[in-house]
Amino acid sequence: MRSMMIFLFITSSIASVRDISVLLAKDQKKVAISSTNVKRIFKNKDESSYFQGKKKFQFNCDKKEYSDQNQKIEIALKGETNKFKWKNKTYPGSAVLTSRPGSDSCNLIANIPFEKYVALTLTKEMNPNWPIEVLKAQAVAARSYAYFKLKKSPRTNHFDLLNSEMDQVNGSIEQETKNSIKAAKQTQNQILTGENKEILPIFYHSNCGGRTLLPSKVWSGKISEYKEVSCPYCYNNGKNKWTRKIPKENFYRKISHLIPKNGKFELFDKNEFSLNLEVHSYQSNQVISKPKLRKIFGRKKLPSNRFHMNQLGHEVIIEGRGNGHGVGMCQIGALELARKGLGYKEILKYYYPNFNIVNIETL
Repeated sequence: MRSMMIFLFITSSIASVRDISVLLAKDQKKVAISSTNVKRIFKNKDESSYFQGKKKFQFNCDKKEYSDQNQKIEIALKGETNKFKWKNKTYPGSAVLTSRPGSDSCNLIANIPFEKYVALTLTKEMNPNWPIEVLKAQAVAARSYAYFKLKKSPRTNHFDLLNSEMDQVNGSIEQETKNSIKAAKQTQNQILTGENKEILPIFYHSNCGGRTLLPSKVWSGKISEYKEVSCPYCYNNGKNKWTRKIPKENFYRKISHLIPKNGKFELFDKNEFSLNLEVHSYQSNQVISKPKLRKIFGRKKLPSNRFHMNQLGHEVIIEGRGNGHGVGMCQIGALELARKGLGYKEILKYYYPNFNIVNIETL
């Protein structure tokens, strides 16, 4: 079934990479968007209007004002300002509202100039006030991931990626700093590629807790270019250590689909660097991967894949290090390397030793 689409579009110069479409918000009952000097065009209604000056547009998706439309609807914003405002935040590029016929909500998508998107990720995925060299390393990593999603990942529901930790988080124009803008500009069009300039997903995380992990140990699938890297630079830096306590009954209930239903269980966990937890009972011994446990219990309960578990009385005690999935560049470690004087290319080479930096225009 074809979805209804509402486009908020501002013309811009042609770039080497097309605008990237980012899902800002989903299932919105009401959406208010403002911009300046707006020419609004509903193509399927053969209707257009021009609004001079700054105007606010309110879309009541819950009242099905547009959701019964089967044809594409476009609202074009033509003017000098290539930006729009939503919830008191300003975003570059154009906005798109999508809703399935009969739906009582809309998804809000931003079509952002590619390099501007990279600069805005630095305001959320890393502290934009950190040293310029670590921001440049982050810019290359974020650009590489975005380019992979744009070129290699199937585009569904009219967007390329999510504005969340499931993909990458991008900020608003108000959150930019001189260094975030500079880091993106000084690395413009640079991405990491595999052998023969293969476009691959480039992962990064906050704090690896002492050693990075291979993608195959965290998710399904293998990317041969990745390599585990020792990272003493983050080991005692940042909010590295954490402790969680889970009632034993709750813990076993959560993992009941992975272990036998009867019997007395005992946990065996060698150390925080072991990625497997053994659950022993009189009936059988089960091995559960820690990344799977993190998926079951969630990121708040288990901030990283680097942890050690013990059963103490009526509780399961979890002591861990780091924050994030642990694959690719460790941001806290990269920060320390930048403070030691390493440039962004050296930082990237440390965490991605089998990858190469190339210019998108050469691909």
